[in-house]
Amino acid sequence: MSFYAWIWISLSLALGGSQLSSDHAGARSRYAPVIQQSLIFQAYHTSLASSPFDTSRALHVEYPYLWPMIEEQLKLSNQICFPMYAVSRLLTKTYKPYLEAIDLTYPQYLVMMVLWETDGIPVKEISAKLILESNTLTPLLKRLEQKGLLQRSRSQSDERTVIIQLTKAGQDLQTQAAHIPFQITSHLNTDNISLQQLLQVKEILNTWITQLTDPQSPPHTS
Repeated sequence: MSFYAWIWISLSLALGGSQLSSDHAGARSRYAPVIQQSLIFQAYHTSLASSPFDTSRALHVEYPYLWPMIEEQLKLSNQICFPMYAVSRLLTKTYKPYLEAIDLTYPQYLVMMVLWETDGIPVKEISAKLILESNTLTPLLKRLEQKGLLQRSRSQSDERTVIIQLTKAGQDLQTQAAHIPFQITSHLNTDNISLQQLLQVKEILNTWITQLTDPQSPPHTS
């Protein structure tokens, strides 16, 4: 998002859209030139400021009338990330009783789902699918191995590669876990949230995951 777009959103949030009072309506008129000036600010931001902190400080000093809108961005209610963080925690909590019944934590469940889909794959492939660093994934694999659900072995073609294979117990656990996705969907698919909306959210989140994990994908600037 460009700095221009960021300022536009800030103004929209700060000035209240369709619920503007007469005072706010006057404020919107007064701040209208800021929209044009923000293009200059963007150039300043990209060419002169050495860091985001320096940019914020410069805006605070040189353009104090912008600061209320900038401060608006730091309100919890205006964050995109917080609802996703909260939903992630709450969903994990919803999974807990079903996973406890099969003696898995949620991260362990994710590893098992990857292996139920494709067994006998390298650690690196599991890491890529789950977007986990090896120092996070390795303890999960060790714990699942201790539970007798999988085994690790060196690849015969390349000893540097560790292959993860399900045991018979790990394969059998898939049958016990088969009901879990339906249980979770029933918690979410209510009168307020349709199945179609759930699928739309999933598609959007997958798009964001691709965007955020692709080093070749630059941020949108227009």
